[in-house]
Amino acid sequence: MMRVLIGVHLFGLVMGVGAATTTDVMFARALRRRDVTPRLLRTVERASRAVWTGMALLVASGFGFLALGSPATARFWTKLLIVVVACVNGWIVHQHLLPRLRAAAAGDGDGVPPLGVLQASGAAAAVSAVSWYGAMVLGAWRTLTLPVPDLVAAYLVVALAAAIVGATVAPRIVGSPKAHEPDRVRPDRVLEAVR
Repeated sequence: MMRVLIGVHLFGLVMGVGAATTTDVMFARALRRRDVTPRLLRTVERASRAVWTGMALLVASGFGFLALGSPATARFWTKLLIVVVACVNGWIVHQHLLPRLRAAAAGDGDGVPPLGVLQASGAAAAVSAVSWYGAMVLGAWRTLTLPVPDLVAAYLVVALAAAIVGATVAPRIVGSPKAHEPDRVRPDRVLEAVR
């Protein structure tokens, strides 16, 4: 049974990380070409099903490991927290950002979303990447013995730094005057975009 769970866990990892990475790269390239179209957004939404499926397989198999007697280590609890953050992040993207991106893509302007939406999208993509790859590293680093507070603090620092970088870089990728006013991250615009 343990081999089956390991197989399911690895399949979920490949599916989730692969789909999340592919989606983020496709979207960044489309932003750079100013080619955020309704078709691209439908593709992103379809690909997100693979991300959610991968996440579900990882969570189910992770709890399966516990049921078979694997210890609930600090790495396990930290990965569980990261999964919660990744799920909340995904929910925000689907409930708040994708509708605004869809509206910008369907509009008669240049198809470039407002600055706050670009910044929030960049931050969300960065948090997604840090979460998926952070959980993957924690799963592979079997000799890591730090306590939960240290692991969580490290994850939160990296995720926050990545979110700031993502929010700063996303408008620059687009390179539009609309996206560059002003030239710094505006928390009020980022928060406005996810309301």
